[in-house]
Amino acid sequence: MATSNPDLIKVCPAKCSGGYESEQRGLFQGQKDYMPEDILEMAKGVLQYCRYCHAVWEDRGGNKKLYGFLENGKFKRHKMIL
Repeated sequence: MATSNPDLIKVCPAKCSGGYESEQRGLFQGQKDYMPEDILEMAKGVLQYCRYCHAVWEDRGGNKKLYGFLENGKFKRHKMIL
């Protein structure tokens, strides 16, 4: 049975069940190769990757922008409202 830890903070903007801070990291160079050029150009900071749900996102001063999901070398865009 899993125990609840109030010190764990979810940060993944995809709101996945395992999107805690410890599951987030920057994209590796090999992973960036699978990202569309327009997203790489649009990102103003470091693209983050959720190891739990494979979300690719960026934190722009506390405002999290979800770009999509990268899994097994395939990127699927998140439908954004512009």
